[in-house]
Amino acid sequence: MPSRQPLSEDADQLLHVFDLPQLYSKPSAAALLSALTLATSQPPSWDVSDAEDSRPGSGTSTPSSLHAQRRILRKKPVQRVDPEGLTAYLTRIIGSDLQWLPTEEQKEEVWETASLRLSERSGRTGMGAMSRSLYIPVSEDDEVEIVLHEPALTSDNLGFKTWVSSYLLAKRLHTLELPALSRKNNLAMRVLELGSGTGLVGMAAAAVFGASVTLTDLPDIQGNLKRNVDANSDVIMRSGGTAYSGVLDWRNPDVITLSEGLHELEKFPVILAADSLYSDEHPQLLVQTIDTWLAKDANARLAVELPLRDEYAAKLHQGFRETMSTAGLYILEQDKETGYDDWDSGDGDSLQQVQCWWSVWGWK
Repeated sequence: MPSRQPLSEDADQLLHVFDLPQLYSKPSAAALLSALTLATSQPPSWDVSDAEDSRPGSGTSTPSSLHAQRRILRKKPVQRVDPEGLTAYLTRIIGSDLQWLPTEEQKEEVWETASLRLSERSGRTGMGAMSRSLYIPVSEDDEVEIVLHEPALTSDNLGFKTWVSSYLLAKRLHTLELPALSRKNNLAMRVLELGSGTGLVGMAAAAVFGASVTLTDLPDIQGNLKRNVDANSDVIMRSGGTAYSGVLDWRNPDVITLSEGLHELEKFPVILAADSLYSDEHPQLLVQTIDTWLAKDANARLAVELPLRDEYAAKLHQGFRETMSTAGLYILEQDKETGYDDWDSGDGDSLQQVQCWWSVWGWK
């Protein structure tokens, strides 16, 4: 294995709003657009989590794995704008007639970009569509890049966002003991993901295990899920895996409709799920879907990661555990870890700490 390298201590370069082109100087459209690019607000959770390698029971994180060190080393200092005074700067641009710019097209582009930057300051729900590039370890010293498209969010369509529990589970996959996915046996390496959302966990499994993964969610999520699967098909194929997207409604768990038109599916030796509980009925619905599709085999496994954000989430977590036990499944390994989400942060500086619980289950 290559020798470990020291971690970089470089920090982002923080610009004051007065360092940006001021309107009284009648800057060009190119200068304004360049400044507005520097003011882009991106969710910060993944940069922090990329440097984490949670240890069982510790609740803390250290960049101990080689891939984590590489991510830190690869991250170069970037120029960012101090949030203080930035909202007023953006508002002035939007309110200006920009009469010195030579064309209406240039004015419209500057106004539109400034409006987008201002919406980003309203939190993740205020942002438009965005993309994330996430680096997922496939071994101690190798990783793959998965690119996810996230449409603009609404509070009633949470499947368009990549949640931190999905990221943590995706990063953990290469460490889990899942005998049905061992490259040493001749079993069909088939995986089902439930509540896939943007598809991170399922696509990571395809890359990590070289498995054939079926990613499923509700019909209104399916379009973006398929888009992400298609966009990452080359990365998945290079790892020896395949990925298919489809619709699976937990209220009708017997039917999976794949976008590729395939409908007859056998039960799966491995099921994955992350951040899948949002209402009182979800534990029962999720478990009945697991019971429907998890192969009745001693090597069959379910890997799940759930956030424990508040008392309601803890209640759903407990209900899930009890329903799983009633269904005949038991915990083989489990632990808690801490990640960072960006649902409430839009200024690029604040993080929402979230404790998550991961577990691997098998049949009794």
